[in-house]
Amino acid sequence: MFSKRKFLMVNKLTILVIVLAFISAIIPITYSIFKTDVKSDFKLDTAFYILKSDYYEKKIKLDEIVPSDEVYVYNFTVSNFEGNNVLETLMDYDLMIITTTNLPLEFELYMNENYYDESAKSAIISDVTSQDVDGTYFRYLRADTVRFGYEEKATNNYQLVVKFPKMYEDYEYQDILEYVGIIIESKQVIQ
Repeated sequence: MFSKRKFLMVNKLTILVIVLAFISAIIPITYSIFKTDVKSDFKLDTAFYILKSDYYEKKIKLDEIVPSDEVYVYNFTVSNFEGNNVLETLMDYDLMIITTTNLPLEFELYMNENYYDESAKSAIISDVTSQDVDGTYFRYLRADTVRFGYEEKATNNYQLVVKFPKMYEDYEYQDILEYVGIIIESKQVIQ
């Protein structure tokens, strides 16, 4: 015999399964509606003035970096003068970029060249990763030693190019901070 009660129970259960299937199918769509892509052309317009033997450091915050096919370009300059004050002796400086290894970033550095020129060549001559006493890994990127004279004003323009490939667009790389520091160590040349 046909039970009306069992029939209603089966119908309610069927409707509940259909509603749950519909909700589970639509939730990924609603999440994707709120997804945004950010393109950044952030410029770090920093100037280092080498007027004496010293140690200079500038930290770059990469908290807004996201995986992208676009590169992030940070500009900075190193000069042998500030205003009317010019070096009084020959001076060599070594430029180093120190980064943590939290994100799989790629770095290139260009001196007095534009990154977008096909003939441009990266100024990085050394790329070494080592662990400090606390167990943190740091990456040390070095450029060749540069000599500044004192006869005339001179400026070297740098472009630090940071790539965070789109293939790392994964939840495990979200909310991770990366330290990047530009360090310049200058010393007087004695002849």
